[in-house]
Amino acid sequence: MKINQPRPSLPVSQPRSAPQLPARPPPRAANDGFEKSSPSLVSLGAASVESPGEQLIALARSVMGTKAHDLKLANNTKLGEAMQDWVPDTVNCANFVSGLLEASGQIGKGGGHAAVTTLVSKLKQNPNFTEVSLENAKPGDVVAFEYNKKDGTKGHHVVVFEGRDAKGNPKFIGSNNINQDGTQSISSTTGFPKSWKPMAVMHYSGPPPANVQVPTGPASPSPSAPTAPSGPAAPSAGTASNVDGITADQSTWMRNGKTGPGVEDLQKKLAAAGFDPGPLDGEFGPKTQAAVRAYQQAHGLQVDGIVGPETRGALMGQPTGPTPSGGEPPPTPVDPTTPATPSGNTATARELEAMALKKHGPEFLQKVKEMSTRLGVKPEWVLAVMKNESGMSTTAKNPNGGATGLIQFMPATARGLGTTTEALSKMSATEQLKYVEKYFAPFKGKIKSGTDLYMATFWPAGVGKPDGYNIGGAEVARVNKIFDLDRNGQITAGEFRRYYAQKFPELAA
Repeated sequence: MKINQPRPSLPVSQPRSAPQLPARPPPRAANDGFEKSSPSLVSLGAASVESPGEQLIALARSVMGTKAHDLKLANNTKLGEAMQDWVPDTVNCANFVSGLLEASGQIGKGGGHAAVTTLVSKLKQNPNFTEVSLENAKPGDVVAFEYNKKDGTKGHHVVVFEGRDAKGNPKFIGSNNINQDGTQSISSTTGFPKSWKPMAVMHYSGPPPANVQVPTGPASPSPSAPTAPSGPAAPSAGTASNVDGITADQSTWMRNGKTGPGVEDLQKKLAAAGFDPGPLDGEFGPKTQAAVRAYQQAHGLQVDGIVGPETRGALMGQPTGPTPSGGEPPPTPVDPTTPATPSGNTATARELEAMALKKHGPEFLQKVKEMSTRLGVKPEWVLAVMKNESGMSTTAKNPNGGATGLIQFMPATARGLGTTTEALSKMSATEQLKYVEKYFAPFKGKIKSGTDLYMATFWPAGVGKPDGYNIGGAEVARVNKIFDLDRNGQITAGEFRRYYAQKFPELAA
């Protein structure tokens, strides 16, 4: 199970105090083909900073002239905290843009990346972003370029769109190579070299983030925690005391504007599942809504930012049937005398059942069949996932990220299901099936083949997506090379399906 993909090992930074940032911009030098530009000659068309893009631009302008090296070490600012201090001083462009997006509330912690191509890939998967043309770019949009380097390889650069000058030329703010020592400073530039090609322009189209308190200068202290704007609150009748209390009654559903212990419980569950809801303060604001939307996208649910019975069921690891109380539907009765023998309809099914019998005995196989009946899937589909992920081992552990057990539960996923990878590794195979069923329960009715079930395990958001859909980015492909059939550093849904069809041809349809 690769819900939370492993990250590359990063150098551990040494303890340090926040440096004093320069009070005024240093002298500018030539800068990689972009024209030199004054930071103050762009009109946003509004006197106040209100839109998400304008918030981001205001934040970027507040650090103009600052060396990226100093900025990323400034842990006394939200932007400095969001940037990664291990990134080399000559390649901070994606680090800076990722920091802007996180500090302005457009992405959660970990939603960016220090590599341009991976950052773009993440934004393309984020339901709060849409891709637009450079002609239609708005202030604050992320613009990534591709160009040919002297050695024949591809180079990449990323900036944020600042606006247009009086002649209509596009202006950008970014971490650019303008310092004489080769390091980067935050600067505004006009236009771009003719040989450069815009590879993506990403516009934030999600809910307005909480207002960002823009510092008055580069050395301003870290802004206080943003206050979520007030919004339409859900009806108060029947307010749940926790996530488990959500029922078919819409008055118990959680949405933007809701407050209370139930929201705090929701925030804790989102955080445990690896989705940043912001402060665990019991206030359902834009950041929590964005986390809910990301969670829904990752688990193949309707992406509406509202926690109703279906999303609640996924968070609680329970089936999401239309039961008014929100509890599990009763299991389908199974004749206890049914023999647990290899009785599948295909040679592959019988082979998988024989493997399960040999490893874990007849009780385990019988439980798999009972569970499959409740989920509405074929038992051989479940067994195929277990074989490919762990060799049907309860103790198998992936060194990249700590995925453990029969279907390789990631640590955050295990916590979201009410257990831990350490506890799972000590369970019997039959005991682990309880959590396997909890994980697959939200997909009931959506799985049409063995391929779908495996997709729900590896990349839930890919269930039902067309063949051209990109699964993750370069890092996902790097640590899951088995699925990257054309070895181009990217996995598509089509490649994933072809892999499964080659591995289990009788189960793919």
